[in-house]
Amino acid sequence: MTVDSRAIRHLRKLLLATGLAATPMCLAASETPKIIPENDKYGISDGSFVLAPIPFKNPLIEAGLALGGAYLFQNDPSSDTSHVGLGGFKSTNGSTAFGASTSYAWDSNRWTIGATIATADLNYDVYTILGPIPITQTGDFARLELRHGFAEHYSITGFASILNTTVSFQTNKQGILRGIRLDTAMEYANLGLELERDTTNDDIYPSAGTKIGLTASIANELTDSDRGSFSKGNLYFSGYQQLATETVIAGKLYQCFAEKGTPFFDQCSIGAGDGFRGFSPTQFLGPRATSAQIEIRQRLGDRFGVVAFAGAGTGETSYGEDIGARYAGGVGLRFRLSRKFPLDFSADVAINDDNVQNYYIYVGQRF
Repeated sequence: MTVDSRAIRHLRKLLLATGLAATPMCLAASETPKIIPENDKYGISDGSFVLAPIPFKNPLIEAGLALGGAYLFQNDPSSDTSHVGLGGFKSTNGSTAFGASTSYAWDSNRWTIGATIATADLNYDVYTILGPIPITQTGDFARLELRHGFAEHYSITGFASILNTTVSFQTNKQGILRGIRLDTAMEYANLGLELERDTTNDDIYPSAGTKIGLTASIANELTDSDRGSFSKGNLYFSGYQQLATETVIAGKLYQCFAEKGTPFFDQCSIGAGDGFRGFSPTQFLGPRATSAQIEIRQRLGDRFGVVAFAGAGTGETSYGEDIGARYAGGVGLRFRLSRKFPLDFSADVAINDDNVQNYYIYVGQRF
């Protein structure tokens, strides 16, 4: 069976939701694809099954293979593709995750309801003033969201989620973790809204238009009444411009704020919700983060392409220390997976201002 662009986009979203996203257990995927319909049959009974393996590599959980399968269908010609799917991954550092996801769009895309459940067992490093500390985190996650397209290019999404997670630090030196709240076992519920304006001309490989959005959420600990609630918000802007027939320049600005008391794994960071390449997403965890990125994308014929990218970011650690300006840049190779759809297999190498190299393998563009 041919795997088309709609399948890959749904499977990528599902695999992000099961833990492949940049942050370890903040499982709300940042991308919500607007699927361009390509069917001529509509309704649940006129769908099709797809299955796709997706290799990946990143500095958080190393390299691995994700596998996703889904049943896709379309309710009407103007609505996004709906799906019911399963996905999971395993990485070389022993991290695993499994999940299920569904999305149902109707009424010419004016309404979309989606749900995700996932369980994960992740191994990663959290950075302290004395260096990285190995962590094992397990958790169960559920999310429900309702999106309303209330005008052309505009949408609002309400979401609710619950996370039950346990964290163990693989060290006896608890004193060096004093700057990070030791969220060793917690369960909390989260409510939020996202407002977005999207004028991009393509969801897979945009070459014109902008996307701007604002997300705000508030969470409440369910098992520790003394902790109370904590909130988080982010603002993002992406823009795209075609410079020549085969050349596109893309840029992204990102701002994140997290209230005091936010669990360390859900705090702001360069490399987490912004897709910044060059640093581990757990290196600069804290209450705020700001980043700016630019990328030049050049096609080299039908199949191959190259990119060059650079970015800068700043923020504050959970210790209250300003990290100053941090920089990273690099190059990447693209291989087009389909002659019909502009979907790329991507491999990037980035080097940061500490002269540390990081490698990334994924499907699609970083932003």
